[in-house]
Amino acid sequence: MDMSVRYRADHVGSLLRPPELLAARQAFGDGHLAIEQLRVIEDRAIDDALRRQRELGLDIVTDGEMRRGSWLSELATAVDGFTQDHVLLEWKGPGGATEPTKARVAGAKLRKRQKLTAHELPFLRRTAGAPFKITLPAASNFMFASYKTGITDRFYATRELLLADIAEILHDEVQWLAAQGVVYVQLDAPYYSHYLDAGQRSRMVQEGVDPDEALETAIAGDN
Repeated sequence: MDMSVRYRADHVGSLLRPPELLAARQAFGDGHLAIEQLRVIEDRAIDDALRRQRELGLDIVTDGEMRRGSWLSELATAVDGFTQDHVLLEWKGPGGATEPTKARVAGAKLRKRQKLTAHELPFLRRTAGAPFKITLPAASNFMFASYKTGITDRFYATRELLLADIAEILHDEVQWLAAQGVVYVQLDAPYYSHYLDAGQRSRMVQEGVDPDEALETAIAGDN
């Protein structure tokens, strides 16, 4: 019997943005840089990231998510219905604190206006020089990160209803990517550990949420 095990070097997808790109994104956000100029700087950062990954011999490469403000920000960019508000979440580990999540609060019925990754795929496919993957945030992230009582519940009576709409939006994106010939799509950071933390579970119970049922709902949404 062959007992050999094949190990694959496969990084999560998001890479540190170089200082030039961070400065350019800030300038773009402040209205001092045109989108065309930002794209040129993003292209350079992606080219460098791809080169480094190929040199390291990685089996699968990514564009480092260099075109994104954060790993999950493209959902709010591509979908109408999000506000500028953010939910406060507690982070664990060194330097952990309660701070706003990068996800935006849903403040209307969500409607997909454009593809999340259409501006990323052409350049990556043309320049990857190796098998590549496209990353998308797992739908389960948004059941808590984008749901705020007093705002979201005016349009989605429950978190489950919000999750269902986001799951459908991401399902549509995956189908489109598959139709474009993309063979590897990764769902980032399924939001499951949240339901195992004693403090978080206690807060859910206080809000009338059954943590175990919510976890099952989150898993079903991602699948």
